[in-house]
Amino acid sequence: MSRVNYPDVIVRIPFDDPQFFAECEDMAIDGALDYDKYPPEEYKYFSGLAKLGYMNRHKGWSKEICEQKQRELRQDYDADRDRREFFGNISRQMQENIRRGQELKWQINAEHDPLKKLALALECIGCMTGDEGFAGRNSDEK
Repeated sequence: MSRVNYPDVIVRIPFDDPQFFAECEDMAIDGALDYDKYPPEEYKYFSGLAKLGYMNRHKGWSKEICEQKQRELRQDYDADRDRREFFGNISRQMQENIRRGQELKWQINAEHDPLKKLALALECIGCMTGDEGFAGRNSDEK
């Protein structure tokens, strides 16, 4: 589900609901959908549909051509959403690694045993580099 920011209001738009999405597609094709505040991927897709509807109504594009173009737009949209999800997951993992690395720094500063400090430092390096197995590969406790 995507979030759209309107002044003083955050609206959740259920793009994952197939019925709602189909209604939005129909409205976009008819030129009746206000997609200005939609997230980039949805904006691009619905804007393209609105242009297809215009070309069909005013420039004489056949239904078959418009349906083919709509399939192409949908493939691009699906790829854009997959890319957004992929990079969103990477971003969340990086944020978690930063948070975990900071916790480990506090533990390192509080620790007095040099071997425990080293183990925490190895784990911290693993978080900073995104290498979850770093501490295990560099530990003498194998």
